[in-house]
Amino acid sequence: MNQSSMSSMNAAIERLRDRFMTEYRERHAELISLGLQIGVSGDDRETLDRAKANLHRTAGTAGTLGLERLGREASRAEERIAHMLKSEEIDPEQAIRVLVQFLDISESFVKH
Repeated sequence: MNQSSMSSMNAAIERLRDRFMTEYRERHAELISLGLQIGVSGDDRETLDRAKANLHRTAGTAGTLGLERLGREASRAEERIAHMLKSEEIDPEQAIRVLVQFLDISESFVKH
């Protein structure tokens, strides 16, 4: 690949990353909202299913666009929530902890 092609590809990836981050700010806000619903809404499984789907999308896209830490942490949180969803009862405090831990890391990406 020549220098011009590499520059064009890098510029395209940067545009995709910028677009992802714009959309990701909305996902981050949605995760905060979902976290606030846990233990209050009455149906924590539905809330956690939505959080898991959000984290899944984040994990896949972030990793692909070179945001490895965000992708890795989203994947880890997704796995922990999936494990909770398999159990008979969900511990709301544990679910909130998982989301808060992820959101603490996610915050540094949202601020940029």
